[in-house]
Amino acid sequence: MPASIVERPKGYFYAGKQQHHAWNMMYSILAANGGELVEQAIAGSLRTGGPFRPDPFRAYFRDVGAYRTIKQLTRLVQLVNMGVLADLAATQWTPPSRASTMPMREVVLDDWAQTPAGRQALKYSHWTEPPDDMILAFAPGTSVVEVKSGGPGVPAAGSAFLVREDGRLTAAIESPQWTQFLARVDGKRTIGGILSALRLSKQPLLTHLDAALDEGVLIEVESTPPRAATATYLPPAYSGSAVAPQVVTVLPPINRS
Repeated sequence: MPASIVERPKGYFYAGKQQHHAWNMMYSILAANGGELVEQAIAGSLRTGGPFRPDPFRAYFRDVGAYRTIKQLTRLVQLVNMGVLADLAATQWTPPSRASTMPMREVVLDDWAQTPAGRQALKYSHWTEPPDDMILAFAPGTSVVEVKSGGPGVPAAGSAFLVREDGRLTAAIESPQWTQFLARVDGKRTIGGILSALRLSKQPLLTHLDAALDEGVLIEVESTPPRAATATYLPPAYSGSAVAPQVVTVLPPINRS
């Protein structure tokens, strides 16, 4: 093979702009059955004198699940894999016998696309643009906050963040247009209505919109708008520093119907 191919950086086969789908699936696998694989990794570490401490590692697992960045998920999967392999080696595990054929059934895409589950999945697919008449709301417990005045241990004035239900900040929102869009999400307005009010085009915001729907930050309102918690303070989770309540204003007042 050409040297340029052999020497190029290696990565996961699913690397790309939609890789977060694969990583979300990986986290779901680790969390299945009450975190069975995580517990096996902890047991393997304890059996072999490894570095994992049970309670801190469980807390780390939950923390990664709250934000799910690619870097954090990559490290988590590697650590759990290391612990599981240690457990398999220590217990001399052998795979159970099973039937030679896997239980599978054929599904025709056109038939599946007509089912309720298929229509719902395709509606949120990256290949399907969210319609202009979709009404959006924040997921319960999610809010947008903007820093109004800076200070020691406080992000710069004008910075905007998403706050999740556990009261911790996510990464800063870099796009001013996306911040303006989020500020008008209230569980009543449509995508088209918000864009029209802001005089913005949908295309520059599609990446942000797709990611927010995929990650559950924004949800579609079908009939009854969901309740959404409001953050009226900036919690002590930014760089480990406590932040005074007066440095934050909520954007926007979220529908409380």
